Amino acid sequence: FNNILSVAAGSTFIIGDNVGITTHATISGDDLIIETATPRLSLYSNVNEISEIKLLERVPGEENLKHGAFIRYDGGSPDPDNYLIIGGYNDDTEYKFIEAYRANTTSYALKFYNNNSLKFEVKNTGVKVTGNIEVTSGTSDFQGDVRFDGQTADRDIYFDRSENSLIAYDNAQFRVGNGGDVRIYHDGSNTYIEPVSSGVGDLIVG
Repeated sequence: FNNILSVAAGSTFIIGDNVGITTHATISGDDLIIETATPRLSLYSNVNEISEIKLLERVPGEENLKHGAFIRYDGGSPDPDNYLIIGGYNDDTEYKFIEAYRANTTSYALKFYNNNSLKFEVKNTGVKVTGNIEVTSGTSDFQGDVRFDGQTADRDIYFDRSENSLIAYDNAQFRVGNGGDVRIYHDGSNTYIEPVSSGVGDLIVG
């Protein structure tokens, strides 16, 4: 029979003979139903400590390509790191969606991907976002210090919550007006309040 075990629709395949822990596999229409008396289904692998569930679609004419999703656990041997990955396949290309990662008993991370590019990461110290944050409504509330990182080193804008102060580092500028018409900054020695080079407009105090 070509080493194939077939189960007809509506039939039940039983694994085990102990009452209470027997597993039943039943074909019902298009569904394969696996029932266990104990509330868990365990998959074990002794090869590189990797266990994987694949949910694949067979596309006519593309039988050799993978389309679908997978859940994979990698014990990381001989590397002590552990991963739980949820992802998908498209034309044999593997894409990560979510990755749960444990480096040791005190270091964990949860990572979210878009098109295999890491976008959001939950770490022991907080979260890290790669890309833009879009807020469509409501008010964003920051209850700690906030630092805006300037492209030039040491030219940052920093809000110090404990001091209730917005601080511009040396040579970081506050600009006012649509075209940055007025610039306020300190260069380490002197403080400047200066208009743009065109010199148009007055500085009015009071």
